[in-house]
Parts: sequence; structure tokens; C-alpha cells
Amino acid sequence: MSTEAPVPPAPLPEDESGRRFDRKTIIPLLAILALIVVPIVLWAATSGSGGEKLRIDQAVSVYGGPEIVVNIPKKVNDMAETRGSSNVRLICEDSGGKTVLQTNQDWPFINEPGYPYPHVHQPVTPKQLQAIARCRLEGTKTKLEGNLRRT
Repeated sequence: MSTEAPVPPAPLPEDESGRRFDRKTIIPLLAILALIVVPIVLWAATSGSGGEKLRIDQAVSVYGGPEIVVNIPKKVNDMAETRGSSNVRLICEDSGGKTVLQTNQDWPFINEPGYPYPHVHQPVTPKQLQAIARCRLEGTKTKLEGNLRRT
């Protein structure tokens, strides 16, 4: 018989599934979160219920002068959208928010063959076309705005 106290058995290795994340696991997860999830969340938070997009295209009129073509979603092109009003106001601004163009437009917009959306052709000067960054419509229930698409 030994007078020494018995040595307790060595602890069993812990189950790996119960461990906290280590660096090799957390760094790729953070990268995925930063590169994929965060931009999607930001996009979802800044789009949607705020309104609909106007599609504003730079164009040349049938007379050869510069113009913008302001397209709207089909679903908003009715008199209920303007609460019965027969016109809306088109306002275009430069990148600093200064008004470059402000004009009344007949409502609803036209459905013209060759164009996928209801729209209006708005003549502009070369100087206005150079300055316009974005436009919006006022007088509609839905917030309608968009950036100028340059060609």
C-alpha cells in the first residue's frame, strides 16, 4: 500500500463543437459579413418604401437638340397618383442640390410605341444637360426621383 494520494484521472478533451470561435473561423465570418451582408442591409434600408425610381435618360430630340426623357413606373401613371390633378412639377438639380430646371408636365405621362415606360420628353439647353445630376416629380403621392443616366 502506498501512502500517496491517488492521482485523479486526466480530463477528457473538450468537445470541439462546444468551443468558442477561434481566429480562423471568426475572420472569414467577419469578412463575409462586411462584404455581403452589410451592403445588402444598407441597400434594403435605403430603398423600397421611400418611393419609386424615375429613369431619366439623356437624349436627342427629333429636332436635334438635347433633351431628357423622364420615365416612370407603369403602376403610378394614373390620376389617383396625383389625386386628380392633370399636371406635376418636374424639378432637376445639380450635384450640389441647386435647381437647374423646373417645369410643369401634363399628367398622366404618355405611353409611346418604342418606349417601355410612360414618359415625357423635356427639352434642355446644353448647359442644363451638363449640370443636371438628378430629378424628382412633385405633386404625386409616391416619391418619384432618380439620377440622370448619361450616354
